[in-house]
Amino acid sequence: MRKTCGVRVTLAAWLIVCLLGKTTTAAVYGTIEGVLRMPDGKSPLVDAKISLNDGDRITYSKHADGSFIFYNVPPGIHLLDVHSHDFQYGQIKVQLLEESMDEPKCIEYAYPGAPKKSYSLPIATETTCSLSIF
Repeated sequence: MRKTCGVRVTLAAWLIVCLLGKTTTAAVYGTIEGVLRMPDGKSPLVDAKISLNDGDRITYSKHADGSFIFYNVPPGIHLLDVHSHDFQYGQIKVQLLEESMDEPKCIEYAYPGAPKKSYSLPIATETTCSLSIF
């Protein structure tokens, strides 16, 4: 009977260690932040819509300095788009790796055929051109 009791205690201890190990593993998330600038490089663009991955996440540049931020972004490759009625911005690819969430790789694709531009955080991107419709 003692062998059975010892096996139960060992099994219970093993289960506790496994459960504690799983609950202490925290998910890794990053932050993507940036500033939208006008062609002069100084004036901010306020009230623009910024999306990640074709609208999976959306935020706005509501601050007076044109800044925006996405919190709790999981690891992976994310596409950042700026939606403005007046100005065109390039698409930015942001690569967040679990081992380097604080230093993601960011590359801007301004338009097809344009040279790629690297960024670090916070992303400070400028408009590629103004839009006039009619």
